[in-house]
Amino acid sequence: MKGNFSAFLVAILTGLSSVKATPYEVCTSPDFPEPADLRVTDCEETPCNFHRGKDVYAEVDFMPPQDMTKLTPWVQATVLGGTVNYTLPEQDGCKTLKEGQECPLKKDEKYTFVLDLPILKAYPKVSLFVQLTLLDGDTQEAVACFKIEGKVK
Repeated sequence: MKGNFSAFLVAILTGLSSVKATPYEVCTSPDFPEPADLRVTDCEETPCNFHRGKDVYAEVDFMPPQDMTKLTPWVQATVLGGTVNYTLPEQDGCKTLKEGQECPLKKDEKYTFVLDLPILKAYPKVSLFVQLTLLDGDTQEAVACFKIEGKVK
């Protein structure tokens, strides 16, 4: 059950995107910079609706504050009063950059982290908050962080 729930949370987090910007909340830690932009499929206002049986696609634009050789995504979801960490299937964020982009990353250049996951029909219909933090894989310092509110339908 825990594995299925974690997969559910990942799918929600990683299945975000649309042509227009998606509203998000800034992470509460002062050391966590916000992304340059966030686009989640069919989500121009929150809560984002994540439909079971469909994929969610997201693009997160960010500008590293320093040169980086590694990029690591860190996902947390708050559901039913509890917060859980979720390990994405691909922990090498360099492999999920927009086509044509690759590591090493240069300071202050714009990059796009891409997420694409299915929302399984087995996932429960719940409301949740998802936080995605992109970390410098060497120093573990945050280079972008945001939270979004969503509903699985």
